[in-house]
Amino acid sequence: MLCMRLEAEGIKALIPDQNTASMQPFYSDAMGGVRVQVDDEDLARAREVLKDVLPQTARGMFTCPKCGSDSVEYGQKAKQSIFLSLLLIGFPFPWFKRECQCNSCGHVWKEK
Repeated sequence: MLCMRLEAEGIKALIPDQNTASMQPFYSDAMGGVRVQVDDEDLARAREVLKDVLPQTARGMFTCPKCGSDSVEYGQKAKQSIFLSLLLIGFPFPWFKRECQCNSCGHVWKEK
């Protein structure tokens, strides 16, 4: 979507490792996520074009209710219970509320 938006504005954009990410979607996280590259001389203009789009697409899955950071991950207890339930019954327990932790401020809360 970002490449099409940039190319509509006349900015040449490229997605490195596009084939790998489409063939093996789980590898995209290991490769640093899906990246969009532009030429150095087009960088300022690309940021200007995407300034309204990026805050919605470049955010994490959860945001911290205390500080608003998107650097959030499941807590250690949640990871252990998910792994144990996957091992024992083949799927995670959907009725447990998972504990989330903000990496920026350290705030811990239960997922809604």
